[in-house]
Amino acid sequence: MTYQTKSEIRIVNGETFIISDSVGNIYQKDTGNLGFFFRDTRFLSELILKINDLDLSILSAKEVNYFWSTHYATLPFESIFEAHPITIIRKRAVGNGAREEIIIHNYKTEPVDLTLSIQLDADFVDIIELKRAQSPEGKPVIEINSEKNQHIFVYQVNGICRKTVIQCEPGAEIENKKISFKINIPAKGVWRTCLTIRPVWRIKLKSRNIYAKTLIKMNPLYINPYRSGQTRSQD
Repeated sequence: MTYQTKSEIRIVNGETFIISDSVGNIYQKDTGNLGFFFRDTRFLSELILKINDLDLSILSAKEVNYFWSTHYATLPFESIFEAHPITIIRKRAVGNGAREEIIIHNYKTEPVDLTLSIQLDADFVDIIELKRAQSPEGKPVIEINSEKNQHIFVYQVNGICRKTVIQCEPGAEIENKKISFKINIPAKGVWRTCLTIRPVWRIKLKSRNIYAKTLIKMNPLYINPYRSGQTRSQD
């Protein structure tokens, strides 16, 4: 059961925007428009937070302003009159990337042990492909940097390189498409962590040189800025 709230939450800042459900999760539903987007490309197609492998129940959610949202949730419940001894708060903001703070309150008079998990996926489709329900040309590979607490999706096709870098705080267990935390919260205590999502947008050096060589053929005075050892004269 859930309280009445908006079915989708949208926040945007410059070239970055996030469309999620009211709990703050991103997944592929019928419309397929949820995601973390940068420059009209979806860098995350799945971001699902669970506690003890259970879906959360929404309490309330709102767009605080155009770039910041808050989501209040709890463990599954049957009646709105029930007490909610475990409350999960997600505070999310977007800029050049995204930052999400996750706060869990334990209102019980005894400690609790919880497992928080976040399921991840990325497809790197652009807005046009999304509207036409087209699949991307390639599939991303996954890199895990345990020393830096990073989960990375890498997409390379036709001379372009896109990456989604999810940065965790120490204590995270990182697997393919999943980040989890084993949590012990004392009585009347609070636990919190933070995730950052950083999109990387690159063109491969080889493709840059091909592009520059084309310009040189069109204009012999053009200087390739991607070739080492060249200098541009000052007018």
